[in-house]
Amino acid sequence: MKKLSFILPYLNKSKRFLPWILFLSAVGINIYLRLFPAYLPQLDTQAKFNTESRILNNITQRVDKLYPDYNPLIKDRLIDEAYKQETKDKESLNQKVRKEYLKLKDDFQDDRHQTYLLGLDSYQWMRYTENILKNGYPGDKLVQRDSHDSYMLAPKGVKVVYARLFFYLSAFLYQITTLIFRHISLKVFLFYLPLFYSLILLSLIYFLVRRFFSDFTAFLSLLFIGLNSIFFSRSCAGWFDYDSFTLIFPLIILWLLITAVKKNKGLKKIIFYSLSASIFFGLYTYTWVAYWWFFVVSSAFLVYEALNNYSIANKVNWKVLSYLISGGVFIAGCIIFSFLIAHMNIITNTVSAVKYKVGLGQSQSLSIWPSTFYTVAELQKVNALGLVKNLYGPAIFFFSMISMLFVYIKERRTEKNEFVVSMIFWAFFMFFASLRGIRFIAFLAIPLGVFFSAGISYIFEFIKKRFALNFRRGMFYPALLTGFVLWSMSIFYGTGLNSARRNFPLMNDKMYKAMVFLRTKTPPKSIVNSWWDYGNFFKAEGKRRVIFDGQSQNRPLSYWMGQVLVSDDENYAMNILRMLNNSSDTLFKEVNVYINDDFRCINLFQRLLRSDLKEAEKILEESSLPVETQQKVINTIFLKDPGPAYFVVDRSMVSKTVAFSFLANWSFPKLYIKRHGDLSKEKIINDLEDIFGLPREKAESFYFETLLAGNQDENSEVLSKRLGFSYGLSEGKEDGGVIYFGNGIIFNSEALKARKFFSKEGKYRQFKEVFFFDGKKITSKSYEDTDFDKGCLIIKDGDKWKAIGLSKELGKSLFVSLYFLKSKTLKHFEQAYSDDDAGIYIYKIEWQK
Repeated sequence: MKKLSFILPYLNKSKRFLPWILFLSAVGINIYLRLFPAYLPQLDTQAKFNTESRILNNITQRVDKLYPDYNPLIKDRLIDEAYKQETKDKESLNQKVRKEYLKLKDDFQDDRHQTYLLGLDSYQWMRYTENILKNGYPGDKLVQRDSHDSYMLAPKGVKVVYARLFFYLSAFLYQITTLIFRHISLKVFLFYLPLFYSLILLSLIYFLVRRFFSDFTAFLSLLFIGLNSIFFSRSCAGWFDYDSFTLIFPLIILWLLITAVKKNKGLKKIIFYSLSASIFFGLYTYTWVAYWWFFVVSSAFLVYEALNNYSIANKVNWKVLSYLISGGVFIAGCIIFSFLIAHMNIITNTVSAVKYKVGLGQSQSLSIWPSTFYTVAELQKVNALGLVKNLYGPAIFFFSMISMLFVYIKERRTEKNEFVVSMIFWAFFMFFASLRGIRFIAFLAIPLGVFFSAGISYIFEFIKKRFALNFRRGMFYPALLTGFVLWSMSIFYGTGLNSARRNFPLMNDKMYKAMVFLRTKTPPKSIVNSWWDYGNFFKAEGKRRVIFDGQSQNRPLSYWMGQVLVSDDENYAMNILRMLNNSSDTLFKEVNVYINDDFRCINLFQRLLRSDLKEAEKILEESSLPVETQQKVINTIFLKDPGPAYFVVDRSMVSKTVAFSFLANWSFPKLYIKRHGDLSKEKIINDLEDIFGLPREKAESFYFETLLAGNQDENSEVLSKRLGFSYGLSEGKEDGGVIYFGNGIIFNSEALKARKFFSKEGKYRQFKEVFFFDGKKITSKSYEDTDFDKGCLIIKDGDKWKAIGLSKELGKSLFVSLYFLKSKTLKHFEQAYSDDDAGIYIYKIEWQK
């Protein structure tokens, strides 16, 4: 021990600064990586690769031109020598790389070199914040004193009811900031604002964990949680969304509840802290629509602690009473303040939300419509392996789970008990939520990060006590601690760095240019029709109303717009578009008031929309609808022309076809079978014939197919069919009437026959159906003598040829006609904007033609 005495003063002094060093280091790493979108340094590697590749290609072309007859080995040697000579001047090479870097970066930044906002929803929230600054409320107008967004669900609009605190606070912070930085634009401010919310959340996590464990535990927790790939990507600069914001409230509420039930707290303090927690919960309901999850977790935690302490004492002592009082005050306060602040009944909302979330990925609760959330990436189900992978892999994940059990056993009788138990409830709730939606892994990372770090801290505490008395062995502890910190930092930092490098805005210069066209070259009252993804772009940057968007995606609109995109009947598609642009998705509800049967109503609409005016009038005359309602249906679908409307398709929709085709192909007869599984086979078959007009043979086929799917989570797949494209659009060269494409497709233009070469099988396979567009019209030819159940689209554009594989059902679809054929086969779509490089096309919808 004497040998250590000379360093003890330094160690004691360093202890005072160590907590701040750990805190600033962990926060600094998190903020540094979250700043990547501001400067896009990850593009430097791409710039270097592009520059060097360009130099090498130029040299190769020169050598081939100067020495066409030289041996390939000689050519390679000349190319290598020339490349070394040309890249010898490092300063010149760096300048070229820098120029390429600026060029790459410029595509993701506006004319002021500000990176575009990253997320789709960021543009919606920016618009609401901007509206608050202009109008004092998030919508663009007031309807009976309620904030109303007329740009959503056009032409009806919708009341703004969610996340309002986030918008008001962001607007308030902007006003405060402009007092110091007067010329900062709202876009720039909102780009960096997520860092402020992330900083608050990270600090809260650090000091909460430090309160119950140690600085080292808090340090590791902040790295584990903050650099988790799912959480990181949704909380960096440019991601103006409320992901970080919605995690701040649960942590504050939890801290207050734990403080309320700590030892030696009087009745007044219990009530004060519990009531304070309920006030923050009221604000939480005004912040996020999914607030209910924490109401379940916190209530379950308090009830469990009361029952657990009662079982230990075998009587109602003060400890049990403190939990009961705290829980009673908290729940009552939540009910009151949620109603006062957000005008919400959290009891009924929570019950409804639990019922719905249990069915996430299936048809919407009692609704007949398919759930768009089933096709949204961030809400896609993830299996256990995927969940583990997104939490740093098996070793760290399972160590975290084991630590959870160990920490609970060790601390269940200590003052840390409440924090540990609440984190366990949080973890178990979010574990199941994460399996149903990948974005919730960000929530699960918090308790797992705490338990992982606590487990590591216990291990090092054991090592420290074991070896502290021996100088040589004692030096092993700080060396091991340092090594582990560096190792863990490399894992967490590496994950964060990879996430940072993948963060790019979805908006770019080409997309922004298209939005400028909408804003400046279309009538102000125009409605934009498209798939939901870029709806927020159309509203915020295009300043135009939309049919639906990211905030209204989970409505019947997704089914109808999907039907439009996959339909091969332009008249049917136009009837749907006229209905949507005249009444949004309200007409179905108005008609169903009289029919009072969702399945009969959807069958009626499908018949009407596939009819012409005279046939539709006959169908309605045979129905039980009032005359006024019949006339309204006729006017909405056939007679009344909506205002100016445009249809937008873009390159990303090629891959999204799998999603919107699934929603479009939703089988209502199969859903009826699934919903009425308790009825006899004969009754269901008769109902399918009666309600949907199905032939008995087809009704029986649907019945057995649905029955075989069972009740597994995947049984929604049997209710629909996914369509898509394959092999990528590729150009081809003609040789003697045969066109050879880069994707392995070979087309005989005279026989209208196409094959695809498969290298693994070493043979060609004949496409089932070939669609050929000659520049004016599209023709198709089917082949029954093949088991390759795929289609192929061949396009001749002047002297150029292109080919892509696709599902047969898509060959003559509206989407193919708009995106690949530039509307040349359509009557009602006039091209207004075209960008072939970006793959963005805007069409004016001609209602009468």
